[in-house]
Amino acid sequence: MQTVKAAAILLINNNGEILISKRRKDQIYPDYWEFPGGKLEENETAESAARREAREEVGAQIINLRLFETLCEIRKPENAPAYKVTVDIFAAIDWEGEIMGKEGQEVGWIKVEDLEKYTLLPANIPLIPKILHYVRNH
Repeated sequence: MQTVKAAAILLINNNGEILISKRRKDQIYPDYWEFPGGKLEENETAESAARREAREEVGAQIINLRLFETLCEIRKPENAPAYKVTVDIFAAIDWEGEIMGKEGQEVGWIKVEDLEKYTLLPANIPLIPKILHYVRNH
C-alpha cells in the first residue's frame, strides 16, 4: 500500500474565522471542503510543505506556525486504490498576504462554529472540536 505524507495549515484571521477551500471537480473527493495543504515534495519537511502550500494555494506568506495535530489513516477514494496518509496540520500563528484561490478553487473565511455546516473531508471532521477549542483560547 502506498504511503503519502502531506501537510495542511489552519489559517485563522483576526475575526476568529478559518479559511477553507473547496476541492475542484478534477480532484479526488471533488466538492469537499478542506484546509489548504498538499503532499510533501522529495526531501521536504512537513513545516516547509505547509508554508509552500499556503503560498501556492491561497497566497498566504506564513511568518510563524506550530504543529496542531497529526492525522494517520487509510483512505479509499472512489475509483482509486486505497492508500495510507499521514498529515501534519499546522496552525498559522502569524501570516500575511491577500488570500485567494490561486489554483482555481473556491475559498472562504467562515466562522469556526460553522465548520460542521460544510462537507469537510472525512478526516477533518474529528478535528472540529479541537479547532473550536484552539480558536477560543488563542
